[in-house]
Amino acid sequence: MTAAFSCAAVLFDMDGTLIDSAASIERVWTEFAVGRGLPVAEVLAALPGRTARDILAGFLASPEEVRAEAARIRSTQIRSVDGIEPVPGARELVAALPPGRWAVVTSAPGEVARARLAAAGLPVPAVLVAEESVTRGKPDPEGFARAAGELGVAPSACVVFEDAEVGLRAGRAAGARCVGVGTAPPSSSAHAWVSDLRGLAVGRDTAGLLELRLPVAAELGELS
Repeated sequence: MTAAFSCAAVLFDMDGTLIDSAASIERVWTEFAVGRGLPVAEVLAALPGRTARDILAGFLASPEEVRAEAARIRSTQIRSVDGIEPVPGARELVAALPPGRWAVVTSAPGEVARARLAAAGLPVPAVLVAEESVTRGKPDPEGFARAAGELGVAPSACVVFEDAEVGLRAGRAAGARCVGVGTAPPSSSAHAWVSDLRGLAVGRDTAGLLELRLPVAAELGELS
């Protein structure tokens, strides 16, 4: 099944969407949970799509503790990049997109995002909206709206690629069309799902917009 549509720009989540960093993330947060005597499974379940400060606020008592632990985790994450790989098809897809027509919107701090992209062999885009770039993390649409604005386009003219439901909700709240990456859940805010980023073709339509052709695994709503 294939879907084709036009857009002015593409906005990517990073972890789980452009790169596979699951093992690295799990190592860091398992260490935090064990060190604090917290249930590891509960901490890991709180991670997808959320900033460190939002995650930590659910487990630590004071803002001071949250700030101190967030700084420690950030330093550990910058160093803990072993085993990070691009999602299949990610290198080819971003190479096919014109500069200034795509951005990364991540819940990770900027330093961590740059370290992970480098470890995966992916370029850092001109527009990178990271944890410190926003006052409200996903599912708030602030990050995607900011990225679209920095690219000079409306969020409604963008397509968001995300692996987490919290991020898909943020993309839809910004007014963008959303494509889920990975295994499609039974209920989702995505318009469509792709298993990974392989086989996505990028062209231009007669109006000069990007034309994306997707080998979708599941189509959940109208893309165009």
